[in-house]
Amino acid sequence: ANSPMPEGGFKLPQNMDEAKALARKSGAFIQEQFVAAKEAGLFSYFKEFFTDIAMPLPLEKLKDKTTMQQLVLVQYPDHEQGFIVGVAGTVWLESLGALFNFLFGASPAYVIFEIVYALLVAYVLYFMVTKSPVAKHAEYALYLFVFYTVLNAWETFTSLIFILPALFIGCKTICSAICSAYTYNIMKKKKGAVPLEDVEIAQ
Repeated sequence: ANSPMPEGGFKLPQNMDEAKALARKSGAFIQEQFVAAKEAGLFSYFKEFFTDIAMPLPLEKLKDKTTMQQLVLVQYPDHEQGFIVGVAGTVWLESLGALFNFLFGASPAYVIFEIVYALLVAYVLYFMVTKSPVAKHAEYALYLFVFYTVLNAWETFTSLIFILPALFIGCKTICSAICSAYTYNIMKKKKGAVPLEDVEIAQ
């Protein structure tokens, strides 16, 4: 598949025709990735996802100081499980944030939207990293996690004058950074193990 990224790096369109061409190319690229993901089982792991989000590790391990230290320092031997813990933490924090918004006046519809959106995004990334046999999917997920980590880090910095929001966003930053690190490790493993023809589905 053709990537919307032109050779030599991304370039902003200089006129409307270039913008339209980039939009068409990006749309085709996204459609191709969706088809590849669907063929790889995109809609087959909802039950596993919700089970993993609800309890990413046995309770005794979540209470174990050594285990938690390994997870945070990206030293947990099972990289996929470490990634799942990071994703679960992100989802729970996003949901908690939505509930706080409700307490401060957000409408129930908006809160539901926030939670559903967080779950959908998390599911797609969960699939791309842990379930998809296409190594490129893990690579795309890594880019998204790095972007999300930088965004959260910036939000943390700009909210330092407010202690609780800064702590909350800081926790999200840590979770997304953990996801980024484990995704990188999983991506390297997949690129070494996945047959070339599978990897090239997304290229």
